[in-house]
Amino acid sequence: MTNIKNNRPTLRKDPQGFPIQEFSVHNTKLVDYEAGTNPVYIGYARPGSLTSGDVWQILKLAYDVNSNVVSMKWASGSNDNKFVWDDRATYIFS
Repeated sequence: MTNIKNNRPTLRKDPQGFPIQEFSVHNTKLVDYEAGTNPVYIGYARPGSLTSGDVWQILKLAYDVNSNVVSMKWASGSNDNKFVWDDRATYIFS
């Protein structure tokens, strides 16, 4: 089930009221390594999504000198599926 407003799956809850994680919704995952060995950008969308469509969640990772992840930030501070993968380097991440 999809929430049309932000293109995210509708939150389902178990009988105790806890959220049920929907791992199968985002079967498409893209990773951009940007001239290094560690992934810098990770994108999630529904299967069949175009990289030019505004239907992606985009995460940016930052590393320390030992290649440990020190931050994980979302495009425009939002994990909504409303970003364009092709434009990932132009977003501000927070």
